[in-house]
Amino acid sequence: MKKILVLFIILAAANLVNVKATTFTSKFIGTYHFVDQNGKWGDFEMFYRTDNHRVAYCIEPGASLSSEEYIEYGNITTAEMASHLGISEDLLRTIAKYAFYGYGYTGHTSNEWLIATQVKIWSLVGREVQFTSQNNPSNPWAYVIDMPLEIKEKIEELERLVNEYPEVPQIKNNHYELSVGETLELQDAALANYKLTSSTDDVKLEGTTLTIAPSKETAYTQIVLELKNKIFWPRDMVVYYHSTGQDLLQPGRVDHTIKLSYEATSGRVKLIKYDEDTKQCSSEGKATLENAIYGIYKEDGSLVETLTIKNCEAISSNLPLGSYYLKEIESPYGYELDIKEYPFTLSKDQKEITITAYDKQKKIKLSLNKQYLEEKELTLPEEGAIFNVISKTTNKVVTTLKTDKKGNAWVTLPYDEYELVQVKGKENYILSETTEFVIDDRTTDEVKISLVNEPYTKKIRLIKKDDTTGKRIYLANIEFKIYDTVRNKYVCENPSCTFKTNEYGEFTTNELFPSTYVIEEVKNKIEGYLWNETKITVTVNQNSEDIILVEFKNKPVRGELTIYKANEDHLTLEGVEFELYAKEAIFDSEHKLLYAKDELIKKAKTDEFGKIVFDNLPLGKYYIKEKKPLEGYVIDERAIDMELFYMDEETEIVTNEILLINYKVPQTYQNGVAVMPTIPIACWLGERKNEKNNCHTVNTFN
Repeated sequence: MKKILVLFIILAAANLVNVKATTFTSKFIGTYHFVDQNGKWGDFEMFYRTDNHRVAYCIEPGASLSSEEYIEYGNITTAEMASHLGISEDLLRTIAKYAFYGYGYTGHTSNEWLIATQVKIWSLVGREVQFTSQNNPSNPWAYVIDMPLEIKEKIEELERLVNEYPEVPQIKNNHYELSVGETLELQDAALANYKLTSSTDDVKLEGTTLTIAPSKETAYTQIVLELKNKIFWPRDMVVYYHSTGQDLLQPGRVDHTIKLSYEATSGRVKLIKYDEDTKQCSSEGKATLENAIYGIYKEDGSLVETLTIKNCEAISSNLPLGSYYLKEIESPYGYELDIKEYPFTLSKDQKEITITAYDKQKKIKLSLNKQYLEEKELTLPEEGAIFNVISKTTNKVVTTLKTDKKGNAWVTLPYDEYELVQVKGKENYILSETTEFVIDDRTTDEVKISLVNEPYTKKIRLIKKDDTTGKRIYLANIEFKIYDTVRNKYVCENPSCTFKTNEYGEFTTNELFPSTYVIEEVKNKIEGYLWNETKITVTVNQNSEDIILVEFKNKPVRGELTIYKANEDHLTLEGVEFELYAKEAIFDSEHKLLYAKDELIKKAKTDEFGKIVFDNLPLGKYYIKEKKPLEGYVIDERAIDMELFYMDEETEIVTNEILLINYKVPQTYQNGVAVMPTIPIACWLGERKNEKNNCHTVNTFN
């Protein structure tokens, strides 16, 4: 289905507002196809007014062209047009500039200019499209292609032209109230692009400065500035609105005319209203100098005019020359009435009079009492606690309070909504939560606030780590004790006052009060590791993490397997090659596989003493195999088991030794295999016989 709104071509018959007889016609153009980010697809179409074929563009993403009548908006400001369309003035102005240089501009007459302009406008309003080589209803993105070069080049040219379009002065559509003889200079760099078309000696435009110097009284004078260049189109842009259909824009002149106005008066009085304390145009809190009402009175007491304060000032209308006085009739919110009279005289020599009047703010007392929790259900006064009183109106600090020995502080405050924020308190105590309060004309007595602070509490999370690898030790029921050095006692969360690791080798305490804690490991067997007698000190205070992470490291127990190789005469054999294998799977502290069952771990040859040492081994079950004997000796083809098992929490290296005998050829055979007794060398030498050394009895074969 071909439904996508691409380049719409429309022109308005006249720049009038609310023309309700405008309809549009469309036709397909070119051989280009597209799909947008929402999957809407189709062929590019040209839309134009049915009555005069003038071009317009789509400026509302995703909406369809309506066959009903459109409302035309022309001959109004860009801001007013944008308001009717529900978009920002800046966005509409940018869209209009692309339309200005699009189809119909000098040399821009091909369909590619239409497509390039519409694609760019779609992008500005948030509708991104891709080009396709053909339409595919079942998969609109099936034939996506790169943007055709001719379209891309035209978009780049449009962007270049739009960037060169003259800037718009920020003084447009302003009105100025001046006094005769007063000079107003308006400076804006964009004024250099405009020329003055209105005829008056009181207004001059020179470069980037517009000067207004009224020489006589005038109620209203309009100033018209017109763009010097870039007036290609003979008419202004026009937009078309439909409540359910696609909104459209007809290309035309953009911001080519700027209108502003001024009026000049004769005798006037200017009243400035200041706060009595600050002597400035500023109020504390919600008290405001706005809307104070003053009367201008003749000397005989008759009221001539009333002035209402706005932005801390008010200016009278044209007043006949003569003597007057000002007096406040109604005070502003949060202020006392000013009863003073302010006389002034307007003359030919002094047509402008400025008078400054002052109002005094009404203030109410805030009383603060601050306590802290010494222990359960016991509170004490806190001296030196500091609070900021913040105005919710200005988000600024109004004053700072510091409590005395009794925990008290006070201040008088004007009308406002406030926040009482503690910024400093007793060390390691949680600052009070922000307290909100209001002072207004309903507050007849002082505001009283009482606050109590509680101490910070944190948790300690201890994780067991391997001292060598830094990996986690996954062992449960390893016991620790934690000593509170401030309270001189162990932390007890159970009858034994100990903490035990879980299956992940860690534990977390409950909330702990601020203190310095000493963590110690209870001496006990820790499978595969040495007991760590080192104590760790941890400080818990307000700067600590909510959960303080402690790594407690233990040194792993390692093993050594020693092989002695000799002949039947107990002479050492050098150069006999052995292989070391894992008898079963061996894991590290994180239960990750180190060696698979029957995995070859190491190879080695006996040294000149007939010795091999396989050291730095994790605890576990192993077996050794003779790989290659010496020439003239029978190979021992058995797999000989050797185990390294945990002894206790203080034995750092576990050893296991074995003596293996090679027999010369020929030897005694049993069932075709040479008989070779194996004897632990320590036991064979008769030097020691201790179970910790894993001595084996002599194996004898008959």
